[in-house]
Amino acid sequence: MKIAILICTRNRPSELNSLLSSIVRLEKPPIQVVIASSGADITEVLSKFRDDLPISHVHTALYGQIRQKILGIEAIDVLAEWTLFLDDDVLLPSDTLGKLDELIELEAKNSPEVPIGIGLSTPATSHLYHRNRIRRLIARIFYLESEKPGDILLSGHPVSYLESKQIINTKWLNGISAWNSATLSFYGSDFLESRYSAFEDVIFSYNQSKKGSLIFAPDIKIDFQQMTATDLSNPAIFEAASYWRLKFVLANREFSKFKFLWSQIGRCVFFIYSSRCSPIILIKRALKSAEILVELIFQLLVKKNANWSLDRHCKLMK
Repeated sequence: MKIAILICTRNRPSELNSLLSSIVRLEKPPIQVVIASSGADITEVLSKFRDDLPISHVHTALYGQIRQKILGIEAIDVLAEWTLFLDDDVLLPSDTLGKLDELIELEAKNSPEVPIGIGLSTPATSHLYHRNRIRRLIARIFYLESEKPGDILLSGHPVSYLESKQIINTKWLNGISAWNSATLSFYGSDFLESRYSAFEDVIFSYNQSKKGSLIFAPDIKIDFQQMTATDLSNPAIFEAASYWRLKFVLANREFSKFKFLWSQIGRCVFFIYSSRCSPIILIKRALKSAEILVELIFQLLVKKNANWSLDRHCKLMK
């Protein structure tokens, strides 16, 4: 298979340098490495690798990974049969594309439906719901947990698949995933340009799961250079994720608005107590949670327009 790589990066030249170094060492090389950047100038970093990698670079002054991905997808070579989405803070083992190629061929031979999307294995970024039995019970009560990895609950909450030890079918994939390039023309068709693109992976991949199968490949492992903040530890991302989830649920009638709201109450509980902090911080988190919940109730009962909330809180770029 001819595989391209798409990397979105912003203000991380050191991490990008490390990632490109790992791509140079791949046993099976990509036919193209598309780098979609914003923020800091990365010309010096790219110049070090242009002799070793088929780099295509696009840059935007606008903020947001959604805009970067849309521009990057437009630059992908038409010969690329599959495209691997990567964040700039990961590292690829040398056999990554070789294993991906073998899996695609194996699925084509043995499966009646060739997958259109493949999730790769990364360390889980959040174990907040899994730390002990009490937390797991609370998460289940709020429709934030299930024994079926890769599922999306009626609340609209995606269940992690990263703990699975075997290949499984999923209803969604995170941002570290490979896609049949024919699916990429649908990316961004229902997105807004947002400062934080929390949940865009779920929105895109779930829509694609209605058109073809998605699988998780636990044996194709990718490492993080550093663990990043989750939406339950960063207030701005938590807020953005709440309104993106609202957009997702309003757009898909198979989900329950009541269970969505109930799950958001649970997420607020986990957000408030996500880490030990001072009483002042706890109060600020509680106030932010209350503000979000009031607006979600207003949206579900009256406004019913998630774009309005995203525009108010996520600093959409015009």
